[in-house]
Amino acid sequence: LKGLPIGEEVLRSTGTPTSLYMTGSVAVGLVIVSRDQGAEQMTTAEQRKIVQEAQRGLAWLATVDPRAQVSFHYDIKPIKVTAAPGPYPGARDAYEQMEKGWRDEALNMMGYASGRDGYRQYVQDIITTKGTRWGYVSFFTKYPLRHFAYAIWEKVVMDYRNDGWGPDNLHKVFAHETCHIFGAADEYGNCSCGGSHGYLGIENGNCIRCFPPGSQIDCLMNQNSLTICEWSKKQIGWDTSLFPETN
Repeated sequence: LKGLPIGEEVLRSTGTPTSLYMTGSVAVGLVIVSRDQGAEQMTTAEQRKIVQEAQRGLAWLATVDPRAQVSFHYDIKPIKVTAAPGPYPGARDAYEQMEKGWRDEALNMMGYASGRDGYRQYVQDIITTKGTRWGYVSFFTKYPLRHFAYAIWEKVVMDYRNDGWGPDNLHKVFAHETCHIFGAADEYGNCSCGGSHGYLGIENGNCIRCFPPGSQIDCLMNQNSLTICEWSKKQIGWDTSLFPETN
């Protein structure tokens, strides 16, 4: 994630019952939403790229701390919709204004209600069908968004073009957003030092505002580096108190 101001969009994901902390098995819905015409159409190659990049990012995440025994189990849904791009009327915030129309049409085509009720039920269903402990849904699209990547409650939303990062770095940004779903805080921009983040209430000790220029520790939650600092690990629940028992 790059450039998203700190706000309730990320904070609302912390404490979501279907993703309290990242240990054990996780069901991941990959809902790839393409329009039937125009710039929002996706090719088969682009859809395949999304799946490959998402799995690449989460495969790396699953290896960072073997004690967490993290595994990801995928439900892949390529959906073609007819909705025109937003903004859509009746939305509760700027993110919803750009997301509501195409997302709700996709949910309805999958057999779910519109809005959070629909995608929350979908997450519950894939947790049941995949037999996992946790779950969340990620919507990938080429529809214009309020921001190119963000996490709210049970869902991640991402633009295929991935802003300045590009499609070849979708895996890094997706891993970053997945950590938001499980309680990790951003460490760049307007982040706040200290605070209480994730299930264990861990401070944001690697926020860029806590350090002299150039001395911040490299981390996924800062500039999408494929390394995770100790603060972020504990925010997503990677702590001996939460690790599954091992024989």
